[in-house]
Amino acid sequence: MESLNLFHKAIEIEPTNAGYYHVLAGALEKLERNEEANKNYLFALELDNQNVQLVNDYLDFLLKLNNWKGFELFIHEFETSNKDVIFMIQLINGVKEYRIGNTETAVYIFNVLISQNVEKSKEIFSMYPELLNDNKIVNLFPISKD
Repeated sequence: MESLNLFHKAIEIEPTNAGYYHVLAGALEKLERNEEANKNYLFALELDNQNVQLVNDYLDFLLKLNNWKGFELFIHEFETSNKDVIFMIQLINGVKEYRIGNTETAVYIFNVLISQNVEKSKEIFSMYPELLNDNKIVNLFPISKD
């Protein structure tokens, strides 16, 4: 694929640019070359552990694969000082718990996060709109007075 060759050339020129690995991982994910995508996501995360979108995309990738073990390993070993990244990890962990059937745990996680930041917590619905179909999740959020 021509586009993959371009990514590899860009990486050759600037091998410490996490964004290149991130985009390459996304392209490989779309091609279902999951092992290669995983390696590139992890390399990008080694280069940039402060990027909320990168962490979000990687965790979403693991969720799509139902790779619960990889998900758990990542969230327990990943280190960052970025509070937004930490919040995102916790939010997506709630989704993971929900998807594996641990609804009570998911509700608990979402409740904690909503108490910290309602607006950021609402982002979960744009990322995972299927949650809008579950009243246990939707009803956790305060009703807007707009």
